[in-house]
This record gives sequence, C-alpha cells and structure tokens, in this order.
Amino acid sequence: MEILSGVYCTDGLSKSGVRFSIDALEDMVWKGSETGAPSNMSHDIHRFIGWTKISGLYVSHELSYVIGHTFIPDSSDESEHFNLLRMNFLNSKMLERINDYQAAFFRDLNIAKLNRDNGMFFCNGVVMYGYQGIVEQAFPSLKEKKDKDGLILLKDLLKDFDYKGQGVFSSKTSDFAIVLHPFFRKSFSRYNNFNFEFIDELFEIYPKNQTIKVRIDDDYIGYSPSYIKSMEFEYWFGPKYDDDISKIPTEVTCYKSSQEEKIYNQVDKTEFVWQNKNGKYQFEMEEVIDADAPTLDSEQFACRYMHSIYDSNRDVFEHFDGAIRQYDLDSICERIEKPINQMGHNAKYTKIFRLDGEIPLVTWKSLITYYLKNNYDVYRYFGLDIPIVQETSKEMSHNSIEKYVPYLINKGDGVRLYISYHEKKDSSLDFSFCTTDVMTTNEGKIETVEYEAINVAKAIRRMGGNIKLPQCAFCTCEDNYSNIPQIFHGGEDVLKNVNVTVKAIRFLMAKQSEMGKDNIYSFSLAWNMDDRLVSVSFMGHIYDLNDWLQSFQDIPVDRTSFKEWLDKQVAYIHANGRNADSPLGSSLIKADGMLFFQRRIINNDVEIKDIHYDKDKTGISLELVIDEDKPELVDFIKNNELTYTYTSIVKHSICEKSNSDYITSPWISSIGETTAILDGAKIQGFVWKIQS
Repeated sequence: MEILSGVYCTDGLSKSGVRFSIDALEDMVWKGSETGAPSNMSHDIHRFIGWTKISGLYVSHELSYVIGHTFIPDSSDESEHFNLLRMNFLNSKMLERINDYQAAFFRDLNIAKLNRDNGMFFCNGVVMYGYQGIVEQAFPSLKEKKDKDGLILLKDLLKDFDYKGQGVFSSKTSDFAIVLHPFFRKSFSRYNNFNFEFIDELFEIYPKNQTIKVRIDDDYIGYSPSYIKSMEFEYWFGPKYDDDISKIPTEVTCYKSSQEEKIYNQVDKTEFVWQNKNGKYQFEMEEVIDADAPTLDSEQFACRYMHSIYDSNRDVFEHFDGAIRQYDLDSICERIEKPINQMGHNAKYTKIFRLDGEIPLVTWKSLITYYLKNNYDVYRYFGLDIPIVQETSKEMSHNSIEKYVPYLINKGDGVRLYISYHEKKDSSLDFSFCTTDVMTTNEGKIETVEYEAINVAKAIRRMGGNIKLPQCAFCTCEDNYSNIPQIFHGGEDVLKNVNVTVKAIRFLMAKQSEMGKDNIYSFSLAWNMDDRLVSVSFMGHIYDLNDWLQSFQDIPVDRTSFKEWLDKQVAYIHANGRNADSPLGSSLIKADGMLFFQRRIINNDVEIKDIHYDKDKTGISLELVIDEDKPELVDFIKNNELTYTYTSIVKHSICEKSNSDYITSPWISSIGETTAILDGAKIQGFVWKIQS
C-alpha cells in the first residue's frame, strides 16, 4: 500500500473566490478523522484512487491546513477492502440524505400517482426518484416543448420552473424538480456532479440570447426542498479571450494528450477543424476518449463534441451546439486512427444544448473552454499558456539545510498549532504523560522522554496538579529544542485539570522569557471530548509561546466552546508571526497528534572516524568523513552554518539547591531556581544542529 500525505483544504481564499471558516475546517477534521472518505481522480466517483483519512488541522502564521493521508491500494485484497469502504460510505451518505426527505417526497409522489414498483430513490445535489419516462408523466407539457433533437428552450422551461442552480429546476406549482441530462455530468453519470462552470456560463448569456436549448433528464424528478449546493475545488477558468479569429488555425488541428494529462482526463486526443460549406465556415471539435463510459452499455465510448457555424461576412457565430458521440469498440479504434473530417457520422449522436443568433467570438471561446473542462488542449488551440500545469510543476525551493536539523522556528516566527481527534482514552487519572519516544542504544531499543518533561511536571505540581513521570529513561540533547510528551487530562474536573497544565506552561514560558533564554518547545495536551480524544499540540519559541499563552485565559473542553476558542486562536496566530519558507513539514506531525521536532542522526550522512575529548577547550569533537557527493553538507560545516551535538541518557540527577534527587526536588532548573547536576549521563549518539 502506498501512503501519500497531503493538504486537503485551507482557510485561504481559493481561486474561485471561496474561503472556508475555521468552524467548517474543524468539522472536516472531526468527521474525516473518524472513518475517512474515498478519493477520486478529478472528482469523478467512477475513478476511485484510494481512501483518505484526515489527520488534523495545522495552523501557522500563513494559513490553516486540513492535512491527512491517502491510502492507495497496490494489491487485489487491498483494492477489495477499500472498494467495500467506498461503497459503504457512498450508500450511507446517500441514504442519510434520502431518509431526511423520503416520507414527504413519497407522499407527494403518491398524490401525483407517480410511484411505481420499479421506482428508485437517488440523491446527488437533490433527492430524486426515477424510472423510465417519469418526467413526462409528471409534466406532460414538456413533451410538446421538445424539438426534433429532444431539446427544450430555456425560455419555455423558465415559464413553469425556477432555476435553483447547478442543473436543478424547481416547479412553480409543486415541490417537484427536474434536472439536466446526465451528459452534462462528469463521465456522463448521475453519480457525479454537473459541469457547473459550463452550465453557469451558458445560462449567464440567457438574457442576451433566448435561443438557448438544453436536454433534461427524462427519467428522474427531484424534490426541491432537498436541494443543496455542491462544491468542487478543481479550478478551471475561461481566460480573457480576444475577438480575433484570424489566429485560429483553419485546417484540421490535432493535439495528443501527454501521459500525465491522459491519466487525469482520459483524453487520447482533441481535434478541431474548420470547413467552408456553402459560403459559411463550419467548426467542429471532438475529444476522443478511449476509456469506456462507466454508466453506458459495455464497451461504449462517449466523446464530447461541438459544432458551430460562423458568418465571415458579419464576423459572428450564428449557431453553436454541443453533443455526445457514442462509439462501440470497433468504431472508437477507427476514430483513434482517423482524423475528424474522415469519420463521417459513424457514431450515435445525442445533442445536449444549442443556441442560435449572434454569438460573440469571446463568448464562443469561453463556452468551449468550460465545456472541455480538464482538457488543456483548448488552451493550446487558442494559443494560450496552460497556467495550471506550469504552476503545479514548479518545486518549492526551501533552504536545504532544513533536511539536517529540526524544524527551523525562531523568535518572532509565531506559534504553530495542531488540532487532531483520536480514539477515546479510558483513564481516571487527573494528569498523565501518555507518550514516549524510542531510542536505540548499545543495549537495544528503550523508551525515553526528554529531560525537560521533569520541569513541566514540577510546574504542574506547583500549580496544584498531581502528575507522575513515566517509567522510562530520560534523555537530553545539547540543543535548544524540547519535545514534551503528550499530557492526558481526565478525572472529575477535566476543565480545571487542562487549565492547570496551561497555567504551568504559561508560568515556565514567562519565567524563561524574563531570563532571556533562546529555547524552543513543543507541547501536547489531550482530553476526552464527546466520543473522541482531542489533542491540542503547539510549538514555538518561548517568547512567542509566552505572548500567545498570555492572550487567553483558559482552554474550554466541550466541543462548542472549544470551536469558539479555536477560531480566536487561529485569528491570533495568523496575525502574529512571519511567513516561513516551509510553513508545514510532514516530519513535524506524529500519528498521535503531537507536533515534534525531529532530530537527524549524523551517521545518516557522514562516517565518524574518531572522537576527541578536550575538557579544557571545546569538549567533544569528531573527525568526520563526508562523501564527495555531498558538497552541500561540506559547505554548511565549513561556513559554520551546521554543527553537531550529542544526545545522552541520564540515569540520575541531583538538585544543587537541596542536594537531593532532582526528580523529587520542588525546584526547577530551567527557570534558574537551581541547577540539575547530571550524574552518570551516558552519550548515545550525535545529531545535527544549527551553528549558534
């Protein structure tokens, strides 16, 4: 199984002008982290990729990010497992929507005598009920309004229906609705959304052109009160075209899709052709798709097609229509080999829209662009750059030193916050450390926590809490990073306990800030919220953490109040800090919800030839052998940008002030109350760090 990490949504303004609230993003995390959801190529439900599970909401100065993982099967057993999850997910979501409206809808169907034994409920944007020919039974007048191609004037539809949006028309006399034909949808399937952008562009010109005709779905009627607007964040846009037709090639023009594009849009080639017929120029366009249509008969291939007539004397288009051409296996093979002007009419032809009269060239170009959504050949044909492809192909340039050291975060960079939900924890303790790290030593792998956790435990006790340290080894690292293990809060007063810890951390950060220290911390607080465990993890320089912790009093522990608190914290973090070259790194976040500073062992990159110890001068120094293929690493060391330090296991420590065991002593070394004398510390290895 392949696992991909990704960002699935942010609170930034999308290219389509939509911004998600923090409340909505938190809701995505709450729902998406429990069971997950299917991931599909290009929002096409028939092109299942794998299973996506949301991990959490990460907040930095730049943006808030919903992040997670997509699991892609690479065996038949895994595919079967994920397909079962997919079907259960889709069925449950559809049934949930249908059940909300089924009784009222079925009552109206009974009154109208439209229910049948073979009728089926369905839902996509609106709850629907269908069988062959139900629309003409519900609205007999529509049959008379159809032309020879089965299209209806939009003008006539709007006499009896109001357009609700996204292909749905609600009756003016009942709660019934009709919808556009499935050929307006991706993969020509009712399971997919309509091509919203094209429909909106087409209907937008209606006030100026009332000749617009469309094909409706004859086999399903909808229930208007159930309509909801769908959203797809797959940006596609019509460029600002000019009205110059002289630049458009007049011969047959064919574009073959690249391998990358074909994976995405399934288009083998797109052809455009102009022909002079009876003094007028006729334009034809067809995209040839060699993947069979999932909801049509077996081995049927459906291709989008357009036809226009251009009056060169008046410099306007006077006709424009779109259709779907269906091929069987033999004819699609022939179509792939032959150009569009040699195929004749060797396909089943279903027209889905038409407009006549004067059609400005800029409108014509824009309609083609939206009709061919996901097909970049339309940009090529009109001589425009393909900005989306170019933009996604660029690699972000980050400071390469970051791969050697923990996540770079300095004073003034701001706080990083991470919210995640997990399986509920069964614990009656008021406070408990619930995570440890693993260190490989000469004796094997041992559980450890960083030594600074002792000082956090002391601060919690000082604020009235009662917390025990985990039964494991304590490790130190001679850098300014500290990862404090996650602290779980239970007991009878969770609100009080959580905020005792907040108060303790606030106390430590304030004291260290007053001392002018240059430390960087990661903390994680957890408690049960409804049927989940919530983890609130945060990291930053002590000055930034101190300022942030002083900006609020308590963290609420019920979900409603917590969401309100979260919204305020996001606003604060966005307003305070600096943009980073890499605001989000996958190594920052652990599966348990902790933000974690990952150190890199130098043995991954160099050979340690010898170790020297000079007590009077620099302490421990290493003689390193670096491969010739790592000149960048050599430069970092020579330029005093990168150095190394050691990690060690502390077996025992003494409080200088009380001359007793440091763990049981009340005094805290990190805020200058005493010194912890490390007794019997044993070096375990060496890691990279920034040269101070």
